[in-house]
Amino acid sequence: SFGFICAQPPPKCKVPPPGISASSSSSSSFSSSVNDNNNNFLVLMDHYIAHPPDIYNLANQDTADLLGDTVFTCFDVRSGNTKKDHYGVISHYKIWLDARFGQYALCNGYNPGICVGREYFKVGRESSLGMKKEGGQCANNTDTGSWFSFPEKGQCKSKQQLEDGNPTACTWYIEERVKTINITCPFYTQGMLSACKNDEGKAPFYEKARSIFERAFIYNDEKKGGCRDLGGPPRSMLLP
Repeated sequence: SFGFICAQPPPKCKVPPPGISASSSSSSSFSSSVNDNNNNFLVLMDHYIAHPPDIYNLANQDTADLLGDTVFTCFDVRSGNTKKDHYGVISHYKIWLDARFGQYALCNGYNPGICVGREYFKVGRESSLGMKKEGGQCANNTDTGSWFSFPEKGQCKSKQQLEDGNPTACTWYIEERVKTINITCPFYTQGMLSACKNDEGKAPFYEKARSIFERAFIYNDEKKGGCRDLGGPPRSMLLP
């Protein structure tokens, strides 16, 4: 689970927040593209999540963008909570979603996960650690990273269902699981644990740790800073 929820629910984002647009695709820390065939609010985003090795279902789970998951996993591993949270691996997904975000929800547990918050349909969003006004729900969080919540009731059965543009049908769809790595690889093999400690309180936010985390997913060769892809379940297991 990730961090904090706002006491008062701000209104849903009317448009995708700054930093989430087709122009962001050139950034190494954030890649997205906008589907403008039927719905200009649909965005394909890279999401990361630490999870048990045998559970890949994202319904009622919290994820993060690259910097956001750098922050979250740094806190989790350094605090010694990884075993208690049953985290053994970290996965990278590409997810289509309606970027008119709702309030972030705090999700815990598995099969099924349980989310605490005021949003049960739209994808929730906040800045890492909820450190911005209104939790950073509709803010430009490229400097802090973002955390997201994926309510089960918003999951699409098909990409077409999302593209149809019916705002009451669904809000998110898993395009693919890109890569899954052992959580020990970036933190212990590649030195991310030390970088997390050294980056704390410095600007740019978790810069060295983020770079190590990113390389772990770009490469498979450990000599290049990469981590081996452990594989995952068949695509059918990622759908409702």
